[in-house]
Amino acid sequence: MHGRSVNFGNTNRQSEDELSSCVINDRAREIAQRVERQEMAQGYKLQQARERVAGRIGVRPGMLARLAAGRLKTIPAGFIARLHADIVRRLQQELARAEHEYHLALQIGLRADSPEMARLESSVAKAQALIDEVKG
Repeated sequence: MHGRSVNFGNTNRQSEDELSSCVINDRAREIAQRVERQEMAQGYKLQQARERVAGRIGVRPGMLARLAAGRLKTIPAGFIARLHADIVRRLQQELARAEHEYHLALQIGLRADSPEMARLESSVAKAQALIDEVKG
């Protein structure tokens, strides 16, 4: 168990402040790994992806590596917010690309009932749903 123990009668439980810091670290790790996976999906290796993400959010790549390994002692103020903003920005770019493809397909006369239009509509809806989920 992480954190210090507090005695409540005959049982030991983590204190509220320690538990919340564990939750914050876990949440930061999840978000950082999601952003790194997005970069890796574009063809970058993990170290390159980490460097790109770190550069965008204003930290050193080693911080992301320590976070992923569970060795980061503290999360700097605003770190999760910057990660979150990066995810939203990337999803908004993906949504804009999907909408652009959809409008181009309409302009070239693709039929509304075609499988390609269904795929494009699905891409737009999926991107928007992801943005809504992340913004929560």
